[in-house]
Amino acid sequence: MNKIYFPNLNGLRFFAALFVIIHHIEQFKQILGIKNYTQQNYIKVLGQAGVILFFVLSGFLITYLLLIEEFKTKNINVKNFYIRRALRIWPLYFFIVLLGFLVLPHINFFEIPSWSNHIIDNFKTKLLLFIFFLPNLALFLYAPMPYISQTWSVGLEEQFYIIWPILIKKVKNKKALFLSIILFYTIIKILCYFLIDRLMLKNDMITGVRFFFETLFTFDYMAIGGLFAYFFFENSKILKVVYNNYLQIVVIMLLLIFFFSGFYIPIISIHAQICAILFGLLILNLATNPKTIINLELNIFNYLGKISFGLYIFHPLAIITTLKCLGYFNINSLFLTYFLSIGISIVLASISYKYFESYFIKKKVLF
Repeated sequence: MNKIYFPNLNGLRFFAALFVIIHHIEQFKQILGIKNYTQQNYIKVLGQAGVILFFVLSGFLITYLLLIEEFKTKNINVKNFYIRRALRIWPLYFFIVLLGFLVLPHINFFEIPSWSNHIIDNFKTKLLLFIFFLPNLALFLYAPMPYISQTWSVGLEEQFYIIWPILIKKVKNKKALFLSIILFYTIIKILCYFLIDRLMLKNDMITGVRFFFETLFTFDYMAIGGLFAYFFFENSKILKVVYNNYLQIVVIMLLLIFFFSGFYIPIISIHAQICAILFGLLILNLATNPKTIINLELNIFNYLGKISFGLYIFHPLAIITTLKCLGYFNINSLFLTYFLSIGISIVLASISYKYFESYFIKKKVLF
């Protein structure tokens, strides 16, 4: 099967990673007692938005590839799908997990206040959860693990990859499948919101329950991406509406409002679900609309998107290194903080992609 390429999506991958990096720069500044902007609405939203964008992108791309495979071969080779995903995700994932558990805790420079002193707590249980791609559960049950807590979303995607090809293969009515998943998760989230309100939980408990649902109940974001992939695959009539220039402008404006205004729907994750739908509309236009009003097909964006997995994995290491080095020289510069954090992330991701990840990526063609 010929390789399928969608324009602009590498650029979107980079911006998704960048949103998370910006959020975590301010978060780590707060942890280290440095002046920060964590209370700004856009900082609170950007991290979540970046992860949701990753989820919708994954749902869109994986679903479309599975639909095309089924259409061309009349079958979906689930085993080969698992092997391709493993070759892309597992090497770097296990590298950072082993680094986080066995190497970095023994280097004083990389100590993170209030985080590092909990590494040994439930050490074996946490290690097993990470090894079996359940970092989201580990992060809910225990204190954050320095430098690897960001892998909670990678674990979620791996959990999604386990069941998704089987569902696509077994269920004939794809649209009904996607809509059912989205509806099911919507109902669950609404019911849980009212349950929390009824129980009158304390603020810290509400935060914990919300985090639980945001890290365990996110397959609807992937299903939203899958639904938009299905619309394109079927050349649905809805594309004429989605491709409309005025709708594209409305989608972009709504996303900007969500990012910067502080507008929030209190029901658990429904606000994020709406963002996922807007991202789905954006992805469909950028990837498939020849008259999209945004163009991210630049060499720099394509490259940064190609290494975006490394950016996501290594950015906490880059941020802490930057903040500690600037602190050592008593430098408090917002520009240098962002420039070095993002720059070091790019350097680490580039080295990882060229000398480590690419070896396994090349093996994917065998499957």
